[in-house]
Amino acid sequence: MAATQTSLSNLDDSRQLPANRRSPDVSNVYPEWPPDLFVGQPLLIYGQISSRVGKVHLTARANNEPYEAVIPVNESKASFHPGITTLWARQRVEDLMDHWRESNEVNRTEIRQNLITHAIQYHLVTRFTSLVRSNKQSSTPMDNPILLPCCEPQP
Repeated sequence: MAATQTSLSNLDDSRQLPANRRSPDVSNVYPEWPPDLFVGQPLLIYGQISSRVGKVHLTARANNEPYEAVIPVNESKASFHPGITTLWARQRVEDLMDHWRESNEVNRTEIRQNLITHAIQYHLVTRFTSLVRSNKQSSTPMDNPILLPCCEPQP
């Protein structure tokens, strides 16, 4: 997993940014469609990088002007943090939810099931899932329950 932060502070109008991310080294990139950005706002793109060393090319348009960034990737210099995986997984959930909202009833069932499977795998709470904490061991033995005195209700 890799997270890339590219600041677009040198662009006049960076709200329309259709990115071209067709690098063979990168897969499972989210968001599928980058959001509208304001000047100086970072562009966060999450994806899986398959090669150990290489470059990721990001091309876009801002204010009808071309923009290109080449981001060097060197896995030997990178450090892993489990938070990056969680950020990627959350972004994938957002993309799946976008597809779910835009799809018809037939496709919604499949997208919903994919979303549930993904959320369970990465321990995420979504519109269709929740997390429940359960103890494997009871706090009191079943053969010796604890009885607590209760006061009577007052008028």
